[in-house]
Amino acid sequence: MREVLRHASVKRVVLAEIDAGVIEVCREFFPALAGDLENPRVKIQVGDGAQFLAEHPGEFDVVLSDSTDPVGPGEVLFKDDYFRTAKQALRPGGAFVTQCEGFWLNRETVTAVADRLRRHFRIVLPYMTSIPTYPTGTWLFLFASDTLDPRRTVDQTRQQQIIATARYYTADLQTAAFAVPAFLSAGAPR
Repeated sequence: MREVLRHASVKRVVLAEIDAGVIEVCREFFPALAGDLENPRVKIQVGDGAQFLAEHPGEFDVVLSDSTDPVGPGEVLFKDDYFRTAKQALRPGGAFVTQCEGFWLNRETVTAVADRLRRHFRIVLPYMTSIPTYPTGTWLFLFASDTLDPRRTVDQTRQQQIIATARYYTADLQTAAFAVPAFLSAGAPR
């Protein structure tokens, strides 16, 4: 939430969380990470996020799915029904992003989820970043859209605005994030 709200162009953010307790714990113990949940641009929706998306077709420019791992109860957030629902919740030209584990330990899961996502979106791109507190320190995300390719379509002015206030992000990091091992690329042998 904190990172999304840094962008002045963001007019509205919906935080869908199934467990109200998670929100309260974040407010109490992680206020810097939770961001400004009282910001007037924020709407908090407690309940099933997939159901919420299903009830709001064509309403969002971006859907960010920062879910649990694709096992157990969180597994439904990595299946065809959820991907279809997320796509239907997007406006034309929108983008969907989901976290997708650490690929060094979960290669089969990552490739299966990416292949499944490709059934719903024309462009599916794995990208990675370093998160030292996560297993292996490298975490993978999947970007999906029918029209946007963040490797090729970059608003240079907006990028420079972000760089001016960022402590981590650079143009080179954005480019490098999409440089993934061959076994993660579409069409690579499994």
